[in-house]
Formats: sequence, structure tokens, C-alpha cells
Amino acid sequence: MYAPKGIGALYVIKGTAIQNIMFGAGQEGGIRPGTENMVHIVALGKACGIALRDGEKNRVAMQNTRDNLLSGLRAHLGNSFVLNKVSEQSLPNTLSIAFPGVEAHKLTAHIGGEVFLSTGSACHADSIEISPVLKAMHLDASIASSTLRISTGKYTTPEEVDKAARVIAEAVLQLRAG
Repeated sequence: MYAPKGIGALYVIKGTAIQNIMFGAGQEGGIRPGTENMVHIVALGKACGIALRDGEKNRVAMQNTRDNLLSGLRAHLGNSFVLNKVSEQSLPNTLSIAFPGVEAHKLTAHIGGEVFLSTGSACHADSIEISPVLKAMHLDASIASSTLRISTGKYTTPEEVDKAARVIAEAVLQLRAG
């Protein structure tokens, strides 16, 4: 929603039991410690209002940038990747895409600071742990380990989308070539 980092809201249905994860003073009925960050709370409220006002316009823009990124990747790589899911229930700004034969962690390291991507797994001391989301999608382990999550935003430009498609495709081809 483009609110400041570090602020969030939690809606709790009356009667729902909540366990503390932080302890200290008794703010919010003993649920959380610390002084409330009023400036960020107000900013979150403003961001909610803007999101409500501009939601459909932003959804369409982000879906277009996501779709243009997918088209750019197809232009560079053909059908040599696996699109895990894009449907009406998908986020309008997000691709979950696998590049078979290329480990996602190696691809993100190869790209460096040019394009920021999220992997669909966690790498720990020479082992790869597939995310619960990818497990729930019943993806083959090799596809899951080569999966990236790529997101656009409401400020993403066509030039950034073109660059991302080119940089990702070049890296995939280099890594596949060895």
C-alpha cells in the first residue's frame, strides 16, 4: 500500500485468542509493549485512503507491467521457462516463474543489484528448502528450486520492465551455458 516501512495493522475478530510475541509494558490490553508510532499510524491511514481511491487504476497498471514483463521474457527466451500460475486470482503485479536448469539463488546472485528478485526457496548450508507456498502448489522440486517471484509496482516504468526482461534473460542463458 506504499505506507512507511515498519508499520502495519492487524484486524482481530472479537473473541480470537492472540499470543504475545513481544513482552513488556501493557499497551493495547497487554498485547504489545512500546510507544505507538503515531506518525506512521497516520501515514498508514492515509495510505489506506489512497489505496482505496486509486486501487483499480493501480491494479490495471501493475497488471499491464506484469504482463509486459512476461511478454519481454517470452521474446528473449521463448517458452524455455515455466509460468507457475497467472489467473484471475493471482496478484496483478506478481509472476511466479521457473527457469529450469538454473538454480534461483544462482540467478539472483548473478544479476546482482540490477534487478531485485525473490526466490521461492531458502538456501541453508548447501541445502535448499522449498517454500510452503510452492509445496502447496505441488511443484516438482527442480522447478521449485528454479522459481523466482518477480513483482512490479505502481511506479514501475516500461523502461524498467524492458531492462528486467533483458537482464533476466541474459543471465538465464549465461547460467544455462555454464
